[in-house]
Amino acid sequence: MSNWLEKVSEFVIRTKWENLDEQTKKQVIRIFIDTIGVIVGGLSHKSFNFKTLPFLRGGASACGINGKVDELKAAFVNGSLSVAMELDEGNQFATGHPAVHCLPATLAMGEYLQIPAKDVLESFYVGYEVSTRYARSIVLKQIIHPHGTWGVVGSAVACSKLLKFDLNTIQKTLLFAPIFSHPVPQSSVIEGSNIRDIMVGLANLSGILVTKSIEAGYDPPVRSSEFVFGNVLGESFNPIYFDDFYTNNYVLKNYFKIFPTSRWTHAPIEAALDIFKKYKLNPNTIEKIIIETYSPATRLSIPFPKNKYAARFSIPFCVATALIYGEFNENQLEKIDDPAIFELQRKIQVIENKEMSSKVPFLRPAKITVITKDGIFSSIIKNPKGGFDNPLSENELEQKFLNLVKPHVDNPSEFLRTLKSIENLNDLEEIGQFLRKAKF
Repeated sequence: MSNWLEKVSEFVIRTKWENLDEQTKKQVIRIFIDTIGVIVGGLSHKSFNFKTLPFLRGGASACGINGKVDELKAAFVNGSLSVAMELDEGNQFATGHPAVHCLPATLAMGEYLQIPAKDVLESFYVGYEVSTRYARSIVLKQIIHPHGTWGVVGSAVACSKLLKFDLNTIQKTLLFAPIFSHPVPQSSVIEGSNIRDIMVGLANLSGILVTKSIEAGYDPPVRSSEFVFGNVLGESFNPIYFDDFYTNNYVLKNYFKIFPTSRWTHAPIEAALDIFKKYKLNPNTIEKIIIETYSPATRLSIPFPKNKYAARFSIPFCVATALIYGEFNENQLEKIDDPAIFELQRKIQVIENKEMSSKVPFLRPAKITVITKDGIFSSIIKNPKGGFDNPLSENELEQKFLNLVKPHVDNPSEFLRTLKSIENLNDLEEIGQFLRKAKF
């Protein structure tokens, strides 16, 4: 077996919740709560009518379904819902979203197995740390969206921890998981297709399915990572980031979203809001807007989104909206046909700043220069709000959660209190009840 497989497997087995420092524990719980919030908040989007899907009664909770279902469906439904509002937690070192790719599977299996909540937190942490390092080890092809790819590794590893697999079986899990990756074209989000949301659901379902395949006696290919991510979905797989498990916690280097859009749009949005606040520019006087940012954020340079979903991935739309209205939230996404926003997008140019690109993944900056009839105005954002280097306060995080779940649960404050005390829960039944009773 490869050396990286041994390192990962040993980390999975050796990691114990009680041995983690308090800062790490608190952050894992923050990420857990935020992710539960976006799962419940996903019920606001009616496009995913998961109640039409076939399912079996079982021992896990799917958000919005009254009555327990099998763990595979629970993982799929909750995973798909978690990204519906594009408010899910992420990690810039993974260039993606580790939590939503492994928490729904961990949650479903943990409830099904009826194990203490702290063991679920422990497994979730392991899945997060492994998948982030795995993501750093690969270079995806530019045409591939990351949702549903490397995240399967995180969900499978988390489930293997819950199932108490031995060293050899965890290594099999790591070899099996890449084969269950799902390709989605990067262009789909620009086109307004929400297919990649389902891929997150499938990644969580697949993580469970990997462990069940192993238990059924199936054997994986030996070089699956090199095959899938070095040839099929990616350009290379170079496992050089697995030496620092005990000195570097990626959960402490995550970001929480405040805008319901791709993280790549956040620095441009903040720069536009800064210009609005300082100068209150008249849109009619604007002649040109130059947005400098890093690659790969420049992929989101397409204006005039065809629908609300595509608007989440259009830097020109997001910036034009922020400059005109001085705010950006879910309601602003309804304005894709606004004549003023449409006209301002014509004047926007998105270009790569090589210096900014050289600072990725440590910084995710953007600079906006607005040229008007009355002068030139600019703003630069180096560290958008919500990241580990510009964090949200505890109150801001809790308010985000409450705003997401309030339309769907009867007692959001009680839900939050339950989640904050998760370490003390004997199982996940209380959390499951809130999920099952959640309404559209």
